[in-house]
Amino acid sequence: MNKYRILYILPGLLCISGLAAYAAEMPPQKTGSADTTAVSASDASLQQTAEPDPDGNITAEARRSISQYQQTIDALQRTHGVYHDQLSEQLLGLGLVYRNQGQHEQAIEVLKRSLHINRINNGLHNTSQLPILELIIETNTALSDWQALDKNYHYLYWVHLRNYGNEDPRLLPIIDRLGRWHINAYQLQSDELLFRHLLDANALYKNAVAIIETHYGQFDPRLIDPLYAIALINYQMAAYASNLENSDDIRSSFTGNRHRRRLSEQEIVQQNLLANSYRTGKRAMTRIIDIYESNPQLPSDSHALALIHLGDWHQLFNKRTTAMMNYQQAYAFLSEHQTDTLDIDKLFARPRTLPAIQLPLPYKNKQDNKNKPSVLVSFNVTKTGRARNIQIIESDPADDASLQRRAKKSVKLTRFRPRLENGKPVETTDVSIRYIYDE
Repeated sequence: MNKYRILYILPGLLCISGLAAYAAEMPPQKTGSADTTAVSASDASLQQTAEPDPDGNITAEARRSISQYQQTIDALQRTHGVYHDQLSEQLLGLGLVYRNQGQHEQAIEVLKRSLHINRINNGLHNTSQLPILELIIETNTALSDWQALDKNYHYLYWVHLRNYGNEDPRLLPIIDRLGRWHINAYQLQSDELLFRHLLDANALYKNAVAIIETHYGQFDPRLIDPLYAIALINYQMAAYASNLENSDDIRSSFTGNRHRRRLSEQEIVQQNLLANSYRTGKRAMTRIIDIYESNPQLPSDSHALALIHLGDWHQLFNKRTTAMMNYQQAYAFLSEHQTDTLDIDKLFARPRTLPAIQLPLPYKNKQDNKNKPSVLVSFNVTKTGRARNIQIIESDPADDASLQRRAKKSVKLTRFRPRLENGKPVETTDVSIRYIYDE
């Protein structure tokens, strides 16, 4: 097992907008009989985060609020018992105070009790529990409790399913959130069932596609984001099947070796998964282009990006000739639909690491990367998208030769979208990437 695991690569890559934007277009959601979105009018200010003391202790104002909540909770329990419905509301308010003060361990215990009492009084499927569940999910994230986060995301999805059925467009935002969680869990290596996260994410986004097609048609622009997600997931499946550590075997699997040796049963399973992932991703990318062609009112630069991403897909799987054709199609498309040559050149001004499609994943704290081992690598990118003349510029720790070798290997195995000038791929010198590792 390697000592280090790549956290992420700089510079940042393209993000797509996600399904969450659909929420504004969906029918209003049903609500439960109890309103748990606010504790009370007098406690509304607790929704805002108060400034803690410099030493990290709870502020005096928050201490007073905690004391008031605890007194109210004690009084309710003495008078009405430990499962009175008003206790859930008061516990939610107390959990908010703890959360806002960064006391996540205390917050999670209080919020779990609030959720339990809500379900006892209102049933397992009621929607009034959703604000509590959302706060629990937020707190699980703050605590990096990935196992609990996985469980609560699935429970959130289950509540929506029980209330709306499995074909309701109101499911789209929660499908997107759960799908992104599974992609994030895979990247975080949050548990031993990594491939299960990819399978679950793939199934979720396929369901999103089916819902959108049923309600809005096969060429609705809302299909674009889940199709991009399906492509990204299938690339990760292919990379996983190619030996987890790197994706070089993906590309070698498509070189058409005439003297392929007899494959073992495991290798056949891997090859089938690679081939299926390639076809699925290609179909998703092609459908995105078809959607743009059927909706000429959509931005032309987004249409061109779809052509570029299809080229990226072929580049990743070692189909360089087809990839260059897609890149040149995108360049020609932009030349035809835009008059500003500077904007066209900007899209191809520098090489891009592939895959360049990335879903925004909010669970990684950027501050966590302080004092992490890192390596800054410089290299040239050929016109075919390969790294050459790889040099280590700096390394922390400076004397970790193993880490430096791993960074150089990562660059060597990475595929790039080459820089284009006047629609033609050209070599680029002095490209740099910083790899940040987890110990």
